[in-house]
Amino acid sequence: SQIDYERQMAFILTTYQAPGLAPIFGVSRLSADPLERSAEFAIVIGRDYAGRGFGRKLMQKLIDHATRLGLESLWGDVLLENDHMLGLASALGFHQSPHPDEASLKRVILKL
Repeated sequence: SQIDYERQMAFILTTYQAPGLAPIFGVSRLSADPLERSAEFAIVIGRDYAGRGFGRKLMQKLIDHATRLGLESLWGDVLLENDHMLGLASALGFHQSPHPDEASLKRVILKL
């Protein structure tokens, strides 16, 4: 993965095993805007690993990293049917609103 450490970060949740043998449970990324005031996030959890708290771990890692960067907010777009992510976002203090352009999405925003 090619990332710009000033504005982007990626975290991978896995186990300690030989390269190529370790399962990847999930991945999270953030990408800050050019003014470095806010960042968009994305999280993917493997279907077989959903419901085990991995999303919360990865989301907390992103929140902590965004806070260290001095960002003002962290935001993402979530499918309306993704009840797990919308519930996690609520539990972590994200505000939810309709997406400005897409009816099938909600925008979640956390003020840092």
